[in-house]
Amino acid sequence: MALTVPENSAENLPVIFKGANSVQDLLIYDSVSVSKNGDIFEISELSADSRLVLLHPLELTVYFDDGLYIVESDLFEIFSFDKSFKNALLDLEIQFYDLWEDFVSVDEKRLASSGIVLKKLLQKYLREKDAI
Repeated sequence: MALTVPENSAENLPVIFKGANSVQDLLIYDSVSVSKNGDIFEISELSADSRLVLLHPLELTVYFDDGLYIVESDLFEIFSFDKSFKNALLDLEIQFYDLWEDFVSVDEKRLASSGIVLKKLLQKYLREKDAI
């Protein structure tokens, strides 16, 4: 299952999600064809510029409403939105890094129990590029 592009489309025309894709592959598209109710897809890696590496595939949901792409991760309870699909994905990556800095980089003694759970979840799915 992969991202499919209509044969007669240019790089920035709508595409359809069919399954596992890397963010790197998706970043070439400013727009994608998704329903207002949301389409689920799975990524197996983050963009080349990301400071983090994805260790396990991550399911994301994309909605399009009122001219905005909304990309969310139910697992990490974060979302981003932008008029550009590409920018919404890049913003979500920034949020992953912000969570990493706020929870993984902090001593567990300073975290509440829910923060420790989030820290362990982040460590299960992500690593800093230098740490691998």
